Amino acid sequence: MANLRIQRVKNKTELEDKISDYLAMGYNIKRRQEDSAEVWKRNYGGILLHIILFIISAGFFNLAYLLYKHYSPEDAVLLKIDKAE
Repeated sequence: MANLRIQRVKNKTELEDKISDYLAMGYNIKRRQEDSAEVWKRNYGGILLHIILFIISAGFFNLAYLLYKHYSPEDAVLLKIDKAE
């Protein structure tokens, strides 16, 4: 499981801008609330490792590795409006 980074923004407009930026970079929205959003980016592993695992195990280890990588995000960011102001 990836560590969840917290990134604070000043207002709702900046939150929407940051969400758009992360979506453009290939992230997906996992959770969204009025004053926060959690975005994740998936990693499916390297193609060479998938080929090797497929050859060694007739596809079984390749499938297991793919599912493991799918459910453990490479990067997770919590965007949150800073209420300190």
